[in-house]
Amino acid sequence: MKQNHSQHQSEHSEHQYLLSIFSQDGLFSQSLNHFEERPVQKEMAQCILEAYREDHTALIEAGTGTGKSLAYLVPAVLWALKHQEKTVITTHTIALQEQLLHKDIPFLLKTMNVEVKVCLVKGMNNYLCLRKLQELQEQLQLFPFEETKEVQAMEQWIEKKQEGSRSDFPFPVSSETWEKVHAEGESCNHVHCPHYKRCFFFKARKEVSQAQILIVNHYLLLADLEKRRRNPDQESILPSYDRLIIDEAHNLEDIALKSFAQRLDRIAFLRQLAKLYSDAHPERSRIILLKQALAVMPRIPPILMQKLDIEIPALKRTCQEKLEEMFAQLSHFFEAIFEENKKDFREKENKRRITDGITEHPAWKGTLIPGLLSLSDQIGRLSFILKTVLADIEEFKSSYEKLASHLIEIQAIAIRLDQAANFLVQFTQDEPKEKRVRWLEFNKGNIGLIDAALDVSSLLNEQLFAKLRTSVLCSATMATARSFHDLKSRLGLSSQEKTLKEAIYDSPFNYAQRALFIVPTDLPLPTTSEFLPECIKAIAEAIEISKGSVFLLFTSYEMLQSCFRALSNTSLVQKFPFLKQGDFPRNLLLDQFKKREGSVLFATDSFWEGVDVPGEALRCVIIAKLPFSVPSDPLYEAYAQSLEKEGLNAFSEYAIPRAVIKFKQGFGRLMRKGQDRGCVICLDHRIVKKSYGKKFLQSLPNCRTCFAPKVDAFAEMRLFYERTK
Repeated sequence: MKQNHSQHQSEHSEHQYLLSIFSQDGLFSQSLNHFEERPVQKEMAQCILEAYREDHTALIEAGTGTGKSLAYLVPAVLWALKHQEKTVITTHTIALQEQLLHKDIPFLLKTMNVEVKVCLVKGMNNYLCLRKLQELQEQLQLFPFEETKEVQAMEQWIEKKQEGSRSDFPFPVSSETWEKVHAEGESCNHVHCPHYKRCFFFKARKEVSQAQILIVNHYLLLADLEKRRRNPDQESILPSYDRLIIDEAHNLEDIALKSFAQRLDRIAFLRQLAKLYSDAHPERSRIILLKQALAVMPRIPPILMQKLDIEIPALKRTCQEKLEEMFAQLSHFFEAIFEENKKDFREKENKRRITDGITEHPAWKGTLIPGLLSLSDQIGRLSFILKTVLADIEEFKSSYEKLASHLIEIQAIAIRLDQAANFLVQFTQDEPKEKRVRWLEFNKGNIGLIDAALDVSSLLNEQLFAKLRTSVLCSATMATARSFHDLKSRLGLSSQEKTLKEAIYDSPFNYAQRALFIVPTDLPLPTTSEFLPECIKAIAEAIEISKGSVFLLFTSYEMLQSCFRALSNTSLVQKFPFLKQGDFPRNLLLDQFKKREGSVLFATDSFWEGVDVPGEALRCVIIAKLPFSVPSDPLYEAYAQSLEKEGLNAFSEYAIPRAVIKFKQGFGRLMRKGQDRGCVICLDHRIVKKSYGKKFLQSLPNCRTCFAPKVDAFAEMRLFYERTK
């Protein structure tokens, strides 16, 4: 009884301390000028602390301005201090990672006057491999001058700074050079490597093991999950942890689908073959380098040299020829099926799902499947002979150290060859045991084969959430019509109802006075040919009214290009600087947009979220169409078909919830600070004329609205800007 009373007192004290941090006269107010107490921030922190105490899962939607990062960091830090337990915090965007590492966490620890070890966790291929760097230095005369300069610059930097992750270098490193020097699990010799004590990756891993707060991204989190699932006896990417905070959690399902998918990419596979042996650059080939190392050794068996001289180069050529032949046949096959889109098929990225109709086609059954299986056999033969070479050389124990670098690289190539051969066998199976979707991606000469699980909910529940004591999922946009039903279903959380906390904290911003949502109700439907020209006219008028400072958000790059071309031929381009996604890197576009008030940014997919432009630099957001998934997307097609087999409506169960979340993200670009103001315009009047539009409207902040013919709507827009000057 005394123990329970003591525990209760401790929890009460912890609770009071947490509340005092966020109070008007608390720690934050003493450290921040113009601090304003935010009750929703305090409530969110309290909810998360309770989830820690009670070993619960929490789903939290926290509107812009809530201060959600500090709301989850405070409980995580308090728990680390009291219980010495790790918390993994995962984000989707680099921008949020940097905010946590360089702003929020240092501020919090200084304000609380505490010390907690915090570490950013990166994947292994983000680190320089000293063994590979040394090997490349010894062969610099074989490589282009630019690569030589980069290698020398890296060497000078690490000697001076003792830092070796790619982001540490104060100069760009090309993808071609980094491919040759980055660390990889398959080609790592761990403690047997002569550079192990200096290894940047293992130094980082030691820091990670000692840290109490680990910052990762969603891809690394899921890579760790997949590695634990497939290789439970091997060391995982992350150390053991029981507490997880997922920020930007609305992205988790999509990234899980990508992370758990298997892929064979033509260009990437050809690079692996070229590493082994290249007719164009034999002097750089791993087999030639191995031969040179063996040449100085006595009594090399002739059979071994025959494999290196003749059999491996011949098998490599056979694999390459067979690969090119099969990928050409696949391209011609799909090009013939989609004859009407032949030009688009060749020039743009295309995704073509392997449907039941395709698997029944005579060419698929009679030519393509046997050809892919034959390719798998050839790859398997090449892998097998590489393994025999590795076994043959095991006999040379006395000189093993001199050969170690070549052997481990050949072993890594053999592992990847086995993975490719197994993938091709799986890809050709037309009778899947579980829900899955297969498709081909064609993109400017490259072809990828993808095999993905269609439903990741069970995997996430069983392999992630069910194994943790606390999971906190938060985002500014997680609920659909103020319900988490869709999210819980897609992430496998529906079975955890008894230990699930749900909360929606609305933005503290004054949307009612500072934001206006406009829908011109007399524009043509987006499904008609009249929509684009009328849309262009409406955009031009809106730009004039807002005096620029506009985000134009499109759902397709084709529409973006059409509008950009048309509006570039008007006088608007002289008044307002036009910026277009694709012309410059994303960060440079945003810098230019922020610096030049009145700019107009034409953007698509990646600009709908994770973009922060406070103040008068952004006064208007125009959403051209409701962001429904492309119906021909393989995942959408397969998911829709699966739902319909279960008697469910794919549009209402899948398309609408995803579109609502994306729309909320686009809408959220407008207000980033309390004093921001502006209009959001949706040119797709289905949002007010279709019954499903209610789900979109119910999900938006409580702002003023104007759903009226364009003339009246834009008149209201002018008045709004006058009133809010």
